[in-house]
Amino acid sequence: MAMGTVSYMVPLQAACPSCWRLLILAFFVATMLWKASQAQLNENPVVLSEASGFHRAISDEEMAKIYKQNQNADWLPWSNRKYGIRKLYQLLDTLIKGRPQKYLSLVVIKKNRIVFLPLAARPMGLTISRMRAIVQGLRNSTRRGLVFPDTVYLMNVWDEGRCYRDDDDPRPVKGPPCTVPVFSLIKSWNYSTATSTETDVLLPFFNHVYENLVFYPWEKKINKALMRAAMQAQMRPNCTRLWIIELQKNDPDGRRLLDAGITNNLSKRKDVQLVDFVPIPDHARYRYLLSADGFTASCRLGKLLGTNSVVLKETTPWIEYYYRSLESNVHYVPFTKDNVLEVVKALEGDPQRCQRIAADAQQFAYTFLSQHAKAMYVRRALVYYNSLLPDMEAFVQHLVWPQSAGDSGDDEEGGGLTLIGVMETMKKFVGARR
Repeated sequence: MAMGTVSYMVPLQAACPSCWRLLILAFFVATMLWKASQAQLNENPVVLSEASGFHRAISDEEMAKIYKQNQNADWLPWSNRKYGIRKLYQLLDTLIKGRPQKYLSLVVIKKNRIVFLPLAARPMGLTISRMRAIVQGLRNSTRRGLVFPDTVYLMNVWDEGRCYRDDDDPRPVKGPPCTVPVFSLIKSWNYSTATSTETDVLLPFFNHVYENLVFYPWEKKINKALMRAAMQAQMRPNCTRLWIIELQKNDPDGRRLLDAGITNNLSKRKDVQLVDFVPIPDHARYRYLLSADGFTASCRLGKLLGTNSVVLKETTPWIEYYYRSLESNVHYVPFTKDNVLEVVKALEGDPQRCQRIAADAQQFAYTFLSQHAKAMYVRRALVYYNSLLPDMEAFVQHLVWPQSAGDSGDDEEGGGLTLIGVMETMKKFVGARR
């Protein structure tokens, strides 16, 4: 066999020496290219949607701590009282007859069909995009077996609360007071007293998805704090994001430790030099990630928590629904614009602490911030909401929902319902129960 093998190789070499050399060269080049691609692959952050050693919460029992620390606190101003469709109708009627705020929508759920109806004839694009994401997120969870109570509720998708305590909050209230619970995405919170001047009940964003974990070797990470953010139209010229950029320009430690920039300027009051956008996976190339609030809470925080870099979160009163479960120096490191450089320098000398905090943050994000966990959070809130409006289920039974041709529950907003139609049904229902 060996003799036969040689006899086949020799004629090829003899007949075409250059062909043989080219074959060897091609093999060598292919091998080097493969090794180069593998090296490049190893240099890229690893993004995982499913990770060994991590578990997603899939039951109310597993979410119990999140409910207690966040949702229960939001319900305190509303508990021990009863409301009803009459109060909801009166509030909606007042809002619609006035100047309907462009960030308010009515959400209708019946037999797991879910739609939203903007209160304004011309709602903001922000309202449409956020409401579509919320409704689609809830619809997706129904395919996994989640059942929502039949209900109708008012949703505010602006970046701050809508409902204020009249006796506590000095800010002027835009529109009528909230006489029934209203749901929002962001509000302020006093951590020292565990109270808020805003009585909105917080629900999750669904257009910000926190499903993935990102890993990159700690020893290869850049020893800087990365911040990529937008300049919002409502942000002040002395906001923390711009303060950090000035530190990077003018402070020696800032130049050494910061990589900060604005990727999108929506403000007409401030001229800002823009920098390139950095995808979330590439954030993991940095050891420290800065989360500085914009107009209010920064919705990217959940994505940063999913990286294996340590998150530095600005200390502010603005919260999303899950913030009260985050523990300072466990899931993140707090900072203010006055001490940000000192905080980063302290972390430089303690890499084990950094990696421990990053790992705990990833566990939290993976367990509690999935789209399905968010939907469970909404379901639990709506069950309690219905308990405060004891005639809600009876009203929804009276609500006639036109069936679209080939309707699968995925119809566009409205789905055959109209705001006027829902309001007329409410009016008749209220009048019949006098």
